Amino acid sequence: MANRTVARLIRDLRIASKEEKDKDLFPFFYRIHDKPDMEKLQNVQEAVKPLGIQFDVHQNIDPKSINELLKKVEGTHIEMTVNDMMLRAMAKAEYHPDNVGHFGLGFKNYAHFTSPIRRYPDVVVHRLLKSYKAGQPGYEYRELKKMGEHCSERERAAVEAERESVKLKQVEYLSQHLGEEFDGVVSGVIENGIFVTLEQMYCEGMVRVSDLKDDYYEYDEKQHCLIGRSHGVKYQLGTEVRVKVVKTDIKRRHIDLVLVD
Repeated sequence: MANRTVARLIRDLRIASKEEKDKDLFPFFYRIHDKPDMEKLQNVQEAVKPLGIQFDVHQNIDPKSINELLKKVEGTHIEMTVNDMMLRAMAKAEYHPDNVGHFGLGFKNYAHFTSPIRRYPDVVVHRLLKSYKAGQPGYEYRELKKMGEHCSERERAAVEAERESVKLKQVEYLSQHLGEEFDGVVSGVIENGIFVTLEQMYCEGMVRVSDLKDDYYEYDEKQHCLIGRSHGVKYQLGTEVRVKVVKTDIKRRHIDLVLVD
């Protein structure tokens, strides 16, 4: 509520001045989130279709439609996988002086006023509010745009570092459990094999198609699955499997798995 309130305050100041279109009139620092990537959303649509889940993708898709899909998979063994696919389809949130709204939250006006003060953009917002309250100019639009580019880039780097550190610890952990078996669920399928997320620790490894010895498997691009030519066994998103950890590569952050018969 605080984040929305301060953004609306600036909107009201501009409206009161009757010069809303001037970029240097009460310039402000927003947390914006553009519309999702249509191609990636269509990938989600195709991935859940074989599971009997309806998800209609169109240009005017709204957060409500996405939330409805997430509710459909809530509590199922594919919940985390679909959530992850949806996150990848979302546009990256950024800091910018142009207020285009926040698609993910469904807000037209949103700024980081309270985190509390753990991001530099929050500090910028506080400085701007203090300046405007005192009747003084704050940062210029061009300064905020440059700050936004820098802060957004640093945030992306921080998120990537966090992901890498988590993956590193997962690989290190499983390096101590070579030869052990785990229950998992197929979280992705490509021509070279299937990705399996281990249910106990939400850690992803790969079963290579060359290690599927019981049949010759072909990749069905439309259904996003591997199908055995002779027996018709199908591996697709959501297939529950039992796997064994056979190899780890800490440097490359890779985990190799094989299916347990």
